[in-house]
Amino acid sequence: MKKIILFIFINTIIITQLSAEFILIKGKAHSYKDFNKKYIKITKGIKYYNEFNVVGNNYHKFKNNKFSFISSESYPTTQNWLNLIDANNFILLSTGRNIKIGILDSGIELTHEDLKGQIINFFNVADNNSDVTDYIGHGTSVAGIMAANAFNNKGIIGLAPEAKYVVVKISHYNEDTFDDYSVAKGIYYLVDQGCRVINMSIQMNHDSKVVEDAIEYAKEKNVILVAASGNGGENNESFPANHPYVLGVGSIDDNYNIAPFSNYDNNTFIFAPGYNIFTTYINNNYTEQTGTSFSAPMLTSLIADILSLNPYLTLNDIKKIIIISSHLKTLNQKFSVIDIINSIKGTGINFYTNRYLYTFGTNLRVKVTLPPMSNYFNLYLGIIFGKNILLLGHKNNNLYFFTVNFQENLHPTVKNISLNNYLSFTLFGKNGIFPEIQINKNISPGSYKFCGAYEKDGKFLGYIRCKNITIVK
Repeated sequence: MKKIILFIFINTIIITQLSAEFILIKGKAHSYKDFNKKYIKITKGIKYYNEFNVVGNNYHKFKNNKFSFISSESYPTTQNWLNLIDANNFILLSTGRNIKIGILDSGIELTHEDLKGQIINFFNVADNNSDVTDYIGHGTSVAGIMAANAFNNKGIIGLAPEAKYVVVKISHYNEDTFDDYSVAKGIYYLVDQGCRVINMSIQMNHDSKVVEDAIEYAKEKNVILVAASGNGGENNESFPANHPYVLGVGSIDDNYNIAPFSNYDNNTFIFAPGYNIFTTYINNNYTEQTGTSFSAPMLTSLIADILSLNPYLTLNDIKKIIIISSHLKTLNQKFSVIDIINSIKGTGINFYTNRYLYTFGTNLRVKVTLPPMSNYFNLYLGIIFGKNILLLGHKNNNLYFFTVNFQENLHPTVKNISLNNYLSFTLFGKNGIFPEIQINKNISPGSYKFCGAYEKDGKFLGYIRCKNITIVK
């Protein structure tokens, strides 16, 4: 039976319910500062506790700095899980630049050689201080999958190495457990720090109203939440992955089978590798980790890589891109596995030509594919030749010069469009915006680039996914 507690504050009577470790004073919080006013922690002990859960942790063999690591970016061999999600050379497409990612975990080793300088802010919400020392290694390993420096000639490579990271520690001092109060407080903190996406490699053994309120706050602020599905081998996701707004990530093995330890159900958003994930570890070491905790940051990184290319995509847009681009597997039911390269390519404008090399007398046909976008935006398509940029406008079907800063009075190729699904259209060719082009002597030989740019509210995102062709005599 729930206890009813009566509080008297200077002639004000407030009735509330006693929860496991905190008391809701009045209403749902609307910011991190407001959270500290709306909830009061009343005990240090907790009725329910949650553990940072890994499976078959292999770090023991690397203790006491006995593990020797080659000082070079050797991820093609040590990070074999990159092959499973088609992530090799992904940095040629996107690195998560300028996207702020929140990590809610057991802390982090800020001085690790592969993480140093990658964290822009950190806080311990459990002890209300700045000590985020990671005593158990869980948070440091999770962070390495996302944030490991790709350009320092050391260690491994993270999937979003140029993102900006904010770390929240949710466990007291050197404990390996955490409570729902700290989880909720951490979400509020990371949202108010401006994080676009938050990684929660945690599983809780119960639903929590205070955490649900925090998730709703993140939703109101359009912050994307990713969580591990859990390691119980059960046919249902753990909380908070099972929350309707949270994107749950399950684990697969090296043969694309669902890992026996992975929780999952029909609502699991996607799967990623979870066996022997080579990543960073405390004491400036590296290790192999197993569990859905290490699958979740792969999705978090991918979302950051996508947002880095196109920050106007909504959560539903991103979900469509990832699912359409993923590997579809069948094991009694259909499930999807992350495909990094396909998903990043599906983010921007893609041009398809009928050939790469053209000679006089041949015809040029070009098709364009756009990703789903819920927000209305303008689209400019053009050709770059040397230092000249030719805009493909509608005015008399002529080509118009425009400058890089778009200061001229321009007519967009496509105006005020909103795409709910992938849209393909012909740029040059039959029934296209422009007729098919015959390569003749009036067109100078050389290298040309077809490019596109998004524009929203007068802000341009730059050229996206250029297509190269060469014209020879």
